[in-house]
Order: sequence, then structure tokens, then C-alpha cells
Amino acid sequence: MASGSGRGGGGNDGEYEYEYAESGGTSGANGQGNEGKDGGRTVATGTGTRQTGFGGRKSKGKRRRKRAPRCKLLVKRRGHLIPESVEAAEVAAEYCLVCQEWVARNKLATAQMARLTRLEAELEMEHTRAEESIVAYESQIAELTETVKTHRQAQMQSRSELDKLHVHCEDLQAELDEAKNTLVVVREEAKEASAKRVAAEASASNLWSRLTQANHERDLSKNELKSTNKALGESRKALKTAIEQLNAAKDENDNLRANVQALESKITRMRVAIEKVKAQRKLEADIHAKELQELHSVGVRRMMYGSSSSYKPAQPSKDASLAFQIALSKIDRHVSPHDPQVGVDDPDEVDLY
Repeated sequence: MASGSGRGGGGNDGEYEYEYAESGGTSGANGQGNEGKDGGRTVATGTGTRQTGFGGRKSKGKRRRKRAPRCKLLVKRRGHLIPESVEAAEVAAEYCLVCQEWVARNKLATAQMARLTRLEAELEMEHTRAEESIVAYESQIAELTETVKTHRQAQMQSRSELDKLHVHCEDLQAELDEAKNTLVVVREEAKEASAKRVAAEASASNLWSRLTQANHERDLSKNELKSTNKALGESRKALKTAIEQLNAAKDENDNLRANVQALESKITRMRVAIEKVKAQRKLEADIHAKELQELHSVGVRRMMYGSSSSYKPAQPSKDASLAFQIALSKIDRHVSPHDPQVGVDDPDEVDLY
């Protein structure tokens, strides 16, 4: 017999599970159900189910219903007890609303306690910092007090020194008056000395101009001598460089002549080899034409006289291919198309045909 589930209206949580009737199908508390295997319907009632439609057959016995599990902490005449542990409350919270609320409050209280603990630690740290700052401020205040005392003592000493300086200034003023009178006399003497100095400066400037001109002429002569020596050194270097270049050009000319002679000899050998190859290929072409002609004649004979086991065609000559291979080996041995001394970089430039 198939089984199903539906909702009822009674119980603590209002949650029930029902079994199918014999005819099959689901049932619910709203009076509507699915059709059974015989076309009828299973209708929920207060005490059980009954089969309607097509004969109106009733079900056997009452319908089984499974009540929701009861909370173990819910005691009769005492109400809901406080959970002994958080684990037990979390297990019972799956089907008990009171335990769910207790778990939520416990989590909130735990978070608040952790926050309070953190705030207390921060407050204690702030209190420690405040005490340390107070001690530092007290030490700074003591240092500033000592500094103020020192400054006051220095101020008293500076006042006494200021009085002494005032007396000394009066003495200096008297000396200044005497110096002014002396200055008038010195100025008159200075005027006479200035006139003498002007005359001495005029003579000194004349002598200085002569000395400057002489130094200028000496510098010019030194510069001319330096430029002459420099030009002489450069000409010597240029002469030495020209001699070296001339010697290098001679050596290069000798090398070029030797290379040209080698190239001419190689070109001559290449031309001779090319002529040999051309003659050999012409000879091979003639031999090939003769062989083709013989093959043609053999074919004509077969067409005319039929196949005969006694007839043997002429064998192709191997002397031509052997001579051609010998000529190619000589060319490869004497002249290489990629030889940098020959000056042929492209193998197509060597025309062997």
C-alpha cells in the first residue's frame, strides 16, 4: 500500500503524516485529495477517511496519524524547564519554539558578554594609557618648573649685567666724543692722502696697462706656438696613418690579385666542367633517343609478329649514366656553388644545362 503525507488541524505544532487508503492517493485537511486507483477520491474527516465515488466503499479502520515529537523540557503543571546545556537546547529547538527562542537569547547574551568583555579590556587599556600619560605629564611639569626657576635666575643675572653695561655705555659715549674730534683731524689728513693716492693710482694704472699688453702679447705667442705644435703633431699622425693605409692597401691589393687569379682559375675549371656536362647530357639524350627508337621498333615487331620468347630487346646502356655520375663528382670536387671565394651565392647561377 502506498504512503503519503498531508496537513491536519490538531496537535501542538499542527503537523501530521497520513497513509494512503487502499485505493491510493493523498488526502489533506482541506477536504481535497487525489484520485485513487479505482477512480474514487480519498476525503479527510475527523476520525478517518472514506472512499467516495464509484460504489462509495469505506476504508478499513481509522487513519493513522503521527503526532509531532513532544519537547522533553515541557513538564506537566510546571511548564517549560530551562535547558541544562546549549547542545540539548539546540537539539530540542528543531521542534520546540521555546527552545528556539532560548537558543536565540543565549546566542545574543553570549555575543553581548563577549562585547562587554572586549569593552572592559579596551577600557582597562585606556585607563592604563591615561595613568601613563598622567605620569608623563607630571614629569614634564616638574621639568618645566625647574626650567622656569633656571630662567628666573638667569633673568636676575642679566639685569645686574645690564646695569653694568649701562655704565659701560656711558664710558663709551665719552670715548666716542673724543673719537669724533679725532675723526675730524683724520679726515683732513685723509683728503691729503686721497690726493696722493689718486696720483699713485694714475701711475699704477699706466703701468698696469703696459703689463697687461705685454701679458697679452706673450699669451698670443704661446697660443701660436701651441697651435703650431698641434698642427705639426696632427700632420705627423696623418702621415703615419697615410703610410699605414698605403701598406694596408698594398697588402689588400696583393690579396685581391691572388683572389682574382684563384677566381679566374676556378671559373675556367667550371666552364670546362660545364662543357663536359653538356656534352655528356647530349650524349645521354642521343642514347636515350636510340633506346626509345629501339623500344618503338620492338613494339612494332610485337604488333606485327606477336610475342615471342626467343626475342630479346636491346638492354639500355649503363655507360652514359656512369659517365654522367663521374662528371658530377668531378664538378662537386673542384667547384662548389656555395664557395664564398667563387662569389656565387645562388646555386641557380651555375648553369649546368
